[in-house]
Amino acid sequence: MEIIKRGTNPQDIEYEMTCSNCKTVIRAKRSECRMSSYQRDGNCLIHLCPICNKEIYHNISQFGR
Repeated sequence: MEIIKRGTNPQDIEYEMTCSNCKTVIRAKRSECRMSSYQRDGNCLIHLCPICNKEIYHNISQFGR
């Protein structure tokens, strides 16, 4: 088999997220976050803010961008 174009592992994609509580901006890989799915909003990543320990939600579904 020959690889024509190398893709990216979805677990290695990095996302920037902003905490709505303290406004801290973090960058985290998908593998470092918890994945959740909501019927209304679609898929989102959840990560704890390192400053205030509140959950940061980042919508990654195609409909919620």
